[in-house]
Amino acid sequence: MSSSGMPSVDLLGEQVASVLADPATTHGLARTLRAAAKEIGLHRHHHASRRAWPNGRIDDKPAKVQIGGGAHRIDGFFNIDLVPPADLLWDIREGIPLQDDSTDEIFSEHFLEHIDYPRSAKHYVREAHRVLVPGGRIITGVPDAAFALSRYPHPWKPLTRRSGAGTPSATATATSTRGSTS
Repeated sequence: MSSSGMPSVDLLGEQVASVLADPATTHGLARTLRAAAKEIGLHRHHHASRRAWPNGRIDDKPAKVQIGGGAHRIDGFFNIDLVPPADLLWDIREGIPLQDDSTDEIFSEHFLEHIDYPRSAKHYVREAHRVLVPGGRIITGVPDAAFALSRYPHPWKPLTRRSGAGTPSATATATSTRGSTS
């Protein structure tokens, strides 16, 4: 048991692995348990970093932050992701571990569609607004957004593009008005 009285995540991980190893486990249960096993692993990464920064905020103030870049790191950006080789292993669904007004730019591509909506997606946007300096930018690329953006007035048109093998995607840029008097 953990200090909260809940079964430990380690014990849960062992139990999930045991059920997954049982040949009698049905396909549907195995699929669900594989997802749970993945979340348990992500939980471990997050809490290892959380122990280093118990208040949930790092002291660094990187000018440019990449969220969820995975192995696709961008030079000049501080990469925050839940899996290596990020600069910081952190579960963004739990908040962005930066101080208020601490970064000029946040970039993410093919990240937003991997978190649940509305809870985690809205929380991410609120957190991005909190950590951006006034006038800071958030740039977000998502797949399959070109169709939705094409229904909006002309200013969105330059933001849509086709990437890769004809997959429709879009990049949207927003500027923080936090602290603005207009």
